[in-house]
Amino acid sequence: MHFDARAAKLLQPGQHLTVPDYPGLRLKATESTRTWVYRYKSPVDGKMRQVKIGSWPAMSVAAAIVRWEELKVERDAGVDLAVQRRDERKQAQELANSEKESARLASLSVSEVCTFYLEGYIRLNRMEKGYKEVKRTFEKMLGEFGDAPCVGAFQGEGG
Repeated sequence: MHFDARAAKLLQPGQHLTVPDYPGLRLKATESTRTWVYRYKSPVDGKMRQVKIGSWPAMSVAAAIVRWEELKVERDAGVDLAVQRRDERKQAQELANSEKESARLASLSVSEVCTFYLEGYIRLNRMEKGYKEVKRTFEKMLGEFGDAPCVGAFQGEGG
């Protein structure tokens, strides 16, 4: 194994440096960073893929080789690493979005929920007369109850 740190420092943006004896392991250069990357052919569809291993010099060549070996074992087992990471990121994003949506819905008042129902369903599916009647009913009957938070506002909900 021969890795020249000086050559890594002198890499121009867009260039890469391969590590002999470790196929697919390379150091890619951008304007400001040097990144360890593992390039491989996907065992699923045969396309070239790449996965970031870490940043140089924070991750040494020895640590990059150890990580490369771990990823190579996974790839040899039939796992497409890039697709797996993409799916993990997508699931994490969906979880964050659902938590954000839950928090937003938890902060709604009864009158806001009634307004969403009135504008999103009644206005679209009823005639003008029916829409006006439901709107009048909400305005007259909600009163103070309209300002209450929607979560836990109904009998049997909450604690």
